[in-house]
Amino acid sequence: SNLRLYDLKSGTEKWKVKKVDGTVIDLGDHGIAITQKAKRLVLLDPATGEAKWDEKISGINIDRIVGNGIMYTDAKGRLGVIQYDGEKIWDKKGMLDVPSLRYQVELGRELMYIDGDLYEVDLFSGDYSVLVSKLDKQFEGDETPSSIELVDGGYLVSSSQNLFMFETDGSLRWKKYWEAPGMSMAAKIALRVGQAAMIAMAASSAAASSQHRTAYGGETYYSKMYAQQAEDLAKGASMLGDEAKKLFTASKSKGDIKMILSRVGAGGQAKSAGLVKVDKATGEELGTLQLGDKEPVYDFDPISGQVFFKADKKQIISYAL
Repeated sequence: SNLRLYDLKSGTEKWKVKKVDGTVIDLGDHGIAITQKAKRLVLLDPATGEAKWDEKISGINIDRIVGNGIMYTDAKGRLGVIQYDGEKIWDKKGMLDVPSLRYQVELGRELMYIDGDLYEVDLFSGDYSVLVSKLDKQFEGDETPSSIELVDGGYLVSSSQNLFMFETDGSLRWKKYWEAPGMSMAAKIALRVGQAAMIAMAASSAAASSQHRTAYGGETYYSKMYAQQAEDLAKGASMLGDEAKKLFTASKSKGDIKMILSRVGAGGQAKSAGLVKVDKATGEELGTLQLGDKEPVYDFDPISGQVFFKADKKQIISYAL
């Protein structure tokens, strides 16, 4: 739990700081940043080990080093920036929520997707602005952004079925959407049956939890156990739906190409499901491949154009697309 500095040539100890149990980052001439017990952020003088400043920040976790200071997260799930002199430049109302998606465009610039808006952050000055507002409302198929890339001089923001290309000033260059094949009626019924069973078991566990409480409503070992079961089963029902949805949004992105699972033929889902080969720079379709399979397991080589499809347990088929 002690941080010590030794002279590199002689090996003699120059200074020691006690009770250091968190992150330690050497910031060169600025000092040495340390976190202590997820409660304090301290900057040490590298020559003496003395604290230049000591800031109380509950839940402190160093996120990254930026041009003029330290970016960190706190216990409330917010991003803050504190300068090397200890002055906070993102503080209280100026703090951002922790992004669900982020992409560093260049050394001093980062894009962050936060609560439906796309922010542009200057990592040198700490300034930020909303580049695209209410982006989540523009995505179709109940999707949200899952990837940000710099493509052909613009920002490609995508999900499994949506592609949006923005100019660097936030204006829209183009957008495309491909509908997912969807589930067959038999698959939907099977999913609903599974979810209904888990929800019923969750309700039963919740009732058992209530029955095992004390006469005054206090918790017991068994009431807590059944309550946890009810919570886990309810989450399981939701996760079952999420996992099923993934099977029908099996997009893959490599190099300049994105493969998107969509309807590519006539007829029902079992006959029309297939892959659309899309140029990420333009959003144009370069080809389609009809697979007619509800649970595609595939990969592709963006250089040769080959698609490798697992047709069944014993067979892999290669297509040229």
